[in-house]
Amino acid sequence: MSEEENDERRIEVRDKGQVAGRIACLSVLVIRSQFETHWRLENDRPGLVMQYRKLDQWLAMQKLFDTFSPEEKLLMGKPPGTWTEDETTWMHWRSEACGMLLWAVQKLRDFPAFGKRFPPQLLGPAMSLPASLTQYADSLEPRPIEELEDAMDLVGFRLWRARTEVMSRQGMPVQNGTDHESNVARACAQAVRIGLIDPDEETDLKIDGVYLCDVDTQTYATAASTSQERHLALSWLCGLRSEWDEPQQPPEEAMEV
Repeated sequence: MSEEENDERRIEVRDKGQVAGRIACLSVLVIRSQFETHWRLENDRPGLVMQYRKLDQWLAMQKLFDTFSPEEKLLMGKPPGTWTEDETTWMHWRSEACGMLLWAVQKLRDFPAFGKRFPPQLLGPAMSLPASLTQYADSLEPRPIEELEDAMDLVGFRLWRARTEVMSRQGMPVQNGTDHESNVARACAQAVRIGLIDPDEETDLKIDGVYLCDVDTQTYATAASTSQERHLALSWLCGLRSEWDEPQQPPEEAMEV
């Protein structure tokens, strides 16, 4: 990335304390979403109540509640077992945002390929709630700014492609008067030329060797959700959004490729 592009994006990585707090908040929200799922299924409710109390005690001990975003505070303020299915699903996907932050501070080695989720066996232990947030923050090692920029570009392009697929399948018109297939091919060819994606994706991104335009609905929906959460996390980390709840805009750099 050129210095002019970096200046335009005004990347400034947040401090370790902020990042530790956000990772903890996302971890708690994911844990709460799992609780809500099991509660709805009526799985061992006495045991769930005990788990909820332990989580609540940890939050109080860490004085974390004020670190949640306004929307998150509304959810966390609801009595246990009262989240809607949509709210539960929404917070369940926060695991992908959390995983991206954990990668950014070198708690995870890699982030998944397009359309793939973070493996639970890796993400679960990395999201364990620490005894001390201060000590946890001191253990974080943000990746070099160039590596974060490269990840922003790649994740942003993936998000753009996932959104264009949604538009295509919904029959939405292309603003520049061409068609979705031509737009995607042109963008992917440019992305290959600048080394953003692999040469075998010159006409479209692939998931498990299948072009995105040919995958089933569930697969491309997962690609869209994972890309959105990861882009949200990196945008927040790099200071490109002032608040976590700020409406997420399409990654314009990818759209202009």
